[in-house]
Amino acid sequence: MHPTLQNTSSAISINQPTRAPSRWSVLARCIRAPFLVASLLPTFLGAAVAVGEGHSLHPLLLLWSLLGVGLLHAGGNAANEYYDWRSGADRPRPVRRFSGGSQVVNDGQVSPEGLRRVYRTCFLVALLLGFYVTALVGPWVLILGLIGLALGYWYTAPPAALCYRGLGEVTVGAAFGPLLVLGAYYVQAGCLDWLPLAVSAPVACLITAVLYINQFPDRWEDAAAGKANLVVRSQGESIAPYLWLTGLAAAGTTALLAWRSPCLAVSALPLVGLTVLAGRGARALYRTPERLEPVQGVTLVLHTLTNLGLIAAFLLV
Repeated sequence: MHPTLQNTSSAISINQPTRAPSRWSVLARCIRAPFLVASLLPTFLGAAVAVGEGHSLHPLLLLWSLLGVGLLHAGGNAANEYYDWRSGADRPRPVRRFSGGSQVVNDGQVSPEGLRRVYRTCFLVALLLGFYVTALVGPWVLILGLIGLALGYWYTAPPAALCYRGLGEVTVGAAFGPLLVLGAYYVQAGCLDWLPLAVSAPVACLITAVLYINQFPDRWEDAAAGKANLVVRSQGESIAPYLWLTGLAAAGTTALLAWRSPCLAVSALPLVGLTVLAGRGARALYRTPERLEPVQGVTLVLHTLTNLGLIAAFLLV
């Protein structure tokens, strides 16, 4: 019997709510709905860069972009839930806010087959939408979308299982940075350019930092399941990648804002201050990962504020 199945009953007693959840709340947990903002904001950013460069905004195309990206991200999250459950990486335990999976299978709220149907449906609808937008805009929509689908699915799914082979951080940085910003730019502008790639660099650094700091509370389960991420490889003894990623993101954001307008460089000061605060917290707490939740939250705030600041810079200046 799969090790996760042996402990299902104990997991239900740990995590089961007092009242049966609705189907919509279960679905939201399956796709980790609150975290979809990590893909939707870079999509807005790509469109904002196109507008800032003088291209017209096409609201309906932006809507299709957001829907397609959201479905791909939701499908990737559900697939990640399913394959981490299969591998034993998401063992029964109390639900954590930022790491450890949603525990929907271990809680008995959805069957493994139901979780598979969720990610397959998300991917299928996203693919159909991708064909439609490709017909309107051009072939790069489908090409970039298929790359995103592949990275989202094979992040945990065999045989690639990218996060089990030490490629998880690179995959997340590429998918939630250059791929999203460039794809959304292309949908609006109808062409590819170097600028959205440059603008995506701080976003890519920050989403990778989010992943890195979130891996500390999971490192023992990840190691037991065979994940070779950077935290497992360092045995939880190095916070340096997080400090480098957040520092580079702050420097890159400041440079981009100053490039748009020297006056905007001042607006980066709160981001720099928050980066310093997060770095100090990470250095102080990474050896006690159960206390890292405030740092995880601040890192997500940094990612959100950086996206919003860059969006505003391209739309308003």
